[in-house]
Amino acid sequence: SDLSDLIIRNDSAGNELLRALAASSRQRTESDAVFFDGPTNRAKEDKVEIFLCQTPEMLRSAQRLRYQVYCEELGRVSPHADAENRTIADGLDDFSHVFLAKSNEGEPIATIRANRPSEGDVGALSELYGMDASENYPLGVCIVTKFAIRREYRGGVLALRMISALCRYGARYDVEECYIDCVPGLEHYYQALGFQVCAPEFLHPENGTSIPMRLDLLRSLRRLSRPPGLVNLTVFLLRARMFKWSTRLKAVFRS
Repeated sequence: SDLSDLIIRNDSAGNELLRALAASSRQRTESDAVFFDGPTNRAKEDKVEIFLCQTPEMLRSAQRLRYQVYCEELGRVSPHADAENRTIADGLDDFSHVFLAKSNEGEPIATIRANRPSEGDVGALSELYGMDASENYPLGVCIVTKFAIRREYRGGVLALRMISALCRYGARYDVEECYIDCVPGLEHYYQALGFQVCAPEFLHPENGTSIPMRLDLLRSLRRLSRPPGLVNLTVFLLRARMFKWSTRLKAVFRS
């Protein structure tokens, strides 16, 4: 698609267009907010294992899971979707660090992807996230994309475990900053994790209106590395609710 081409090309005029389109397109679905909140089967989560994809077969499993969650469960349309093979894959997979969670039965249930700009071209995301202005760019930063969790495993600690695994892995390779984008309805959840808004909204070709956010990995690593049990999940959800109400109050005072 034309918007997808803008993400790949990374030119200033195209990036400004994506930001301008975001201002008039805050209609992206917020159904992925249940990655963090909602009912879940705690017993199932206790038996989940998280792996780093190190074979083409494991990466393919993650790509199929993306399609299942984004296209079939959430009803999104992706320019990178392959309906025949039921996968979502793009050029960032070529130099990615992809994590895949499996159930006790060996079924893929969650995935998340990280890329380092020092290892390959991340396109317009360098500017859209504002990370090309960081003193740690490109060696000490990474971007996080393609976060997907199967419906029956959402709402519990699995989302926190995926973020935690990725952060620990990044710190091992001297990554100091982690960048991600989220829908407006998820902003308070990422704030509760320690992310902060770092650049203007832009229109993502797959996801719609997206908010770039940044995590100081060194400052947050100890907290995010703790085993994310029920107590930590409760604290996280309370923090998220606090950020959500704070945002609403600020909007009221501005109006």
